[in-house]
Amino acid sequence: MRIPSEAIACKTALTPQGGGFIGSFTHSLNPYVGCAFGCPYCYVSQMPLAQRLAAWGTWVKRKVNIAEVLERELKRNPGRDQLRVFMSSATDPYQPEEARTVSRGACWRSSRSSRSAFWSFKRAPRMFGTTSSFFGACRSHGSR
Repeated sequence: MRIPSEAIACKTALTPQGGGFIGSFTHSLNPYVGCAFGCPYCYVSQMPLAQRLAAWGTWVKRKVNIAEVLERELKRNPGRDQLRVFMSSATDPYQPEEARTVSRGACWRSSRSSRSAFWSFKRAPRMFGTTSSFFGACRSHGSR
């Protein structure tokens, strides 16, 4: 079953982090709001926003301008080479529509302007085009 998605514009891409399970990261980055998977073990389904809109796993909002906003934020941040960014702390970065829209892949490409560390956590049953985007970004950062 295809989950309907909505395109939304975001004002910011990076969310400062100060604690919790991702406390060792300086920021989080979520290219989507919501999730198409609805995994029963997902902690995000218990958050107020997830419960307010509709049943978890039945909706996704794609941030259509996130790559441009991320690139702008990285260029503007004087400490951009020291950021440790956790991609998708509140959604899965591999939504089914990622195969068509490549929002997460666009974020990887935008991160090339920085030497910051970007980490992604996968909960999805499969990944779409991950290796080429991920390893391309790693090469641009000088990682192996």
